[in-house]
Amino acid sequence: MSTLLIDTNIASFVFKGDSRATLYESVLEGHDLAISLITWGELLEWTQIHGWGANARLELSL
Repeated sequence: MSTLLIDTNIASFVFKGDSRATLYESVLEGHDLAISLITWGELLEWTQIHGWGANARLELSL
């Protein structure tokens, strides 16, 4: 199994269970998914802007 680096929008779709994630299923299937440090920062910023609680932020970090 190989690792696939995904961008912020794809990571967001997958994490939120957004229906747009299905558009990428065939590409993502069978890979370990990874994000860049920049994407991680963007996702963390998003949680701050939208007032996510501690539990939701913890779930994102897993």
